[in-house]
Amino acid sequence: MKKKIVGVVLCLVLTGLIVASLSACDKKGGKKTEVQSLQVAVLSDIHLMTDEEVGDRTSYYYTYYTNRMQSMVFLSEAIYKSVIDQLIEQKPDVVLLSGDLTNTGSVASMQVVADGCEKLEKAGIKVFVTGGLNDFSQGVYKRGVYFQYIPRVSPESFAEMFADYGYNEAIARDDETLSYVVDLDETHRLLVLDTISTYDYSQSDFLDADVRTPEVSNALLCFIEEVLDEARDQRKEVLVMSYLPVNNAVGDYFGILTKNRMLALDKQEYIAEMFTEFGVRYAVSGRLHVQKCLALDNQYTTFYNYFSSALCCYPLEIMWLTSEEDRFIVEEKPLTKVKEEYLPDCLTAEERAGILADPVAFSERYVLENIWNVIQNSIDQEGKNGWFMRLLYKAGYYESTEIYNEAKPVAFCEKIYQGYLKLLDMPLYGEENSIESVCGAYEIELPSVPYATVKEFIAENIRYIYSDETRITAGTPESVVFRYIIYTALKMIAEMNIGQDLHEMNDAVVAFDLTVFTDSLFTEGIIDITTEDIGVQLFSVFEPLLQEKLGLKNKFFPSSGTEQYLEVIDTILPYALKILFPLEYDDEEKTIFGIRYEKYVDVKNGIFDLEKFLDDALLDIFARDILF
Repeated sequence: MKKKIVGVVLCLVLTGLIVASLSACDKKGGKKTEVQSLQVAVLSDIHLMTDEEVGDRTSYYYTYYTNRMQSMVFLSEAIYKSVIDQLIEQKPDVVLLSGDLTNTGSVASMQVVADGCEKLEKAGIKVFVTGGLNDFSQGVYKRGVYFQYIPRVSPESFAEMFADYGYNEAIARDDETLSYVVDLDETHRLLVLDTISTYDYSQSDFLDADVRTPEVSNALLCFIEEVLDEARDQRKEVLVMSYLPVNNAVGDYFGILTKNRMLALDKQEYIAEMFTEFGVRYAVSGRLHVQKCLALDNQYTTFYNYFSSALCCYPLEIMWLTSEEDRFIVEEKPLTKVKEEYLPDCLTAEERAGILADPVAFSERYVLENIWNVIQNSIDQEGKNGWFMRLLYKAGYYESTEIYNEAKPVAFCEKIYQGYLKLLDMPLYGEENSIESVCGAYEIELPSVPYATVKEFIAENIRYIYSDETRITAGTPESVVFRYIIYTALKMIAEMNIGQDLHEMNDAVVAFDLTVFTDSLFTEGIIDITTEDIGVQLFSVFEPLLQEKLGLKNKFFPSSGTEQYLEVIDTILPYALKILFPLEYDDEEKTIFGIRYEKYVDVKNGIFDLEKFLDDALLDIFARDILF
C-alpha cells in the first residue's frame, strides 16, 4: 500500500513539474522571462550653470540672457546637487539624464553634472545620459558682468566625459551619433537615441534660436531597427530615451508659428511606427520643459512618450517610472529640500529663507514673476519700437531709417502700447470697465474663473502648462474667457480710431472705422468685412505695399462695391500672402503659418470665423502644453 501511495505522489510531482515547464514556455516554445521590478528616475533639462558662470545675477547682462526663460539657472547647481542627494536616499535602480544637462555646454558645468553621476553610481545607482541642444551648440555664458563665447563641446569629448554613464557599458553603439544601447536588468533594455550631437551648429543660429531639426539618417534608422529586432528576439522590454520628442508634441500650428523648429525628431511618424511594430511602448524625452504624456495608438500597440519637466524650473519634479508586471507606472516626485550648503552667495536673505522653507513654492512664485517680466519686457522693447514700427515699414509707409524719427508713427505706436497696458490691467469682473461689462453690453454672461485681471489670467494659465494642469482647452470656462479677452482687445483697437491715424500717415489709406464689425464679433464670433464696405476701406491699408511690390501706379482695390472688392481679393489673396509672408506662406498647401486659411476665411462672402480659429488654432497651443 505504501508503495502505491509513493508511486501516486511521485506521479503527481512529475506531472506538476511537466506542467510548470510547459507554462514557462510560450506558444513558440521559447522560455518566458519573468519581468523584474525596475525603478527609473528621469532628470530632464537640468540647465546647470555653475555659480561662477552666473556671476552677478543683478547685472543687465544676466537679466538680458535669462529673461526669455523661466529657468532658475542661478539655482541650478544647488538644485542638481540636492536632487542627487535625494535620489541616493530614495534609491531608484536607474537614473536617466535626458539632455540639456548644462545651460551653455561649458566644461565646468558638465564636470559638475558628471560629479553628480559619479556620486549616484558609488551609491549603487546606474546612470545613463544623453546630450541636448544646449550641451552641443556654441553657447555664451557670463562671468561677472560680461558675455564670453565658448566653443561647443565635441561629441567625442562629451562621450569621454560621460564614458562611465552609458558609453562604456553599451552593448551596441551607432557609428555616426552618440546613440547607444544598454541593458538595465535582465528584462529591460534602454535605447538612447541621439540626433543632436552631430548637428552643424553656428553661433548665429544658436543665438537667434533659428535652428532646424537635425536629420535622422538612413544609417541611424538601420541601427534602430537592428537594435529593436535583436531585443524582440531576446524578449527584452525596450525603453527609449530621446532628448527630442518622438510623438508629435507641437500640434499642427505651434511648430510652424515658432521660430525654433527643433521641437521633435526628424521622421518622427516613421520612427514611432517602427517602435510600435517592434512592441516598444515607452519613451522618455526632454526639451519641452513640461510634464506630459502623448500616446500613439495603432494596429500594433499603444506607444507612450513621456516628457519630464525641466529640473531647474517650477514645479521642481522628477519623473519616476516603476515597472509593474507588463507596464510602467509613471509618477512625479518633487524636490523636498535644497541644502543650505549648496546655495550660491548671490541670494538675498529673503530668497535664501524662501528656498530653504519650500523650494517648490519659491519656484512657483519665481515662474509667475518671470513670465510676466518676459511678456512686459518683450512689449516694452518690441511693442513700442519693434512690431508696430516694422509693420508700418513693411507696409510701405516709411523708409526704415526715417520711421523712428517721425512724430506720427511714434505717436501711433505709443497709442497702441498704452491700449495694451490698459487691457492687461482690466478686471475680468465688475460693473464698469471690465471684460464682464463689455460682454454684458451684448447680453453675454462671462463664466466664472478665479482670476482678478487679464494680466493674472495670462500669467497663471502659462504657469499651469508647466505642471500639466492646462485650463485653456476647448469647452472650459477659461477658454471662453480667453476668447472674450481677445474680442475685447479687438474692440479696444477698433475704438482707437487707428484708421484715421493711418490715413494721416498716408492719404491713400481710407480712414476706416473698425467699430462696424464689433457687434458681429461678440454675437456670432465672426468678422464680417462686407459690413458698410469696411473691407474695401480696410484693405486700402495695403495699397502702398501692393503698389511698390507689383509696380502699380493706380489704386489696386476698387474704391467701392463689395462684390467687386471680394472678386479682387479672391484673385490676388494668394499672391498678396506670398509677398507679405514669403517664408510662412505655403502656396501648394494654401496655408499660412501652417494654418489652412480657407477653413476660417470665406473670401467670397467676406467672413472670417474668428471663434473657430481660436478654438482650433490658439487653443491647440495651450492643449499641447508647449514651453521650452
